[in-house]
Amino acid sequence: MAQLDVEYVLDKRSKPKGVIVPIRLWHEIQSERETAYLLKSPTMKKRLLKAKQRNEGISFEVAREKRMKQDPSDFRISDPASLVF
Repeated sequence: MAQLDVEYVLDKRSKPKGVIVPIRLWHEIQSERETAYLLKSPTMKKRLLKAKQRNEGISFEVAREKRMKQDPSDFRISDPASLVF
């Protein structure tokens, strides 16, 4: 993704105070942060590496759809402050 896709938010003194990024980039950043967090735990690291090597099973999307059909309330937003518009 080109750097031009990122917009900087400046204060009155023209100092950067934030950025606006395309949602696709935001999802990529969040995914990397979640993976880094999970890899901090030796147990989770082992599970993730084992799962990565598997060739059978169902995709995340299929698993999520199945879970949503069971209990859609599990997919509510727990921290509205984390939303970026």
